[in-house]
Amino acid sequence: MATPTSPTTPVETLNNAKGAPTDKTVAFALDESAHSVSALEWTFDYILGAGDKLVVLTVTPESVEATSSRVKSLLRAVWETRNKDVTMSLKVVAGQAGKVGEILCAE
Repeated sequence: MATPTSPTTPVETLNNAKGAPTDKTVAFALDESAHSVSALEWTFDYILGAGDKLVVLTVTPESVEATSSRVKSLLRAVWETRNKDVTMSLKVVAGQAGKVGEILCAE
């Protein structure tokens, strides 16, 4: 496989390798699985930069309050280990797993 001639990889470009604030908004769907948490960590490592906003969306068949508390704890743990200057917001919606798009769009 040929090596790209560009001095930066796509991931470096997305993460703003020079460290300047990027002020972008990133939406992330979270389901509390180990895969989802790994993807969240990857997003912090390679997509988010200083000044960015992370909007986390989750749909749950359970109590919104209980899920919100668990997800906030998970987000806090990832944020603290990644040490990024990122603003986060969380949207938890009660509903069926197969209807995530419809539920979020109706909100």
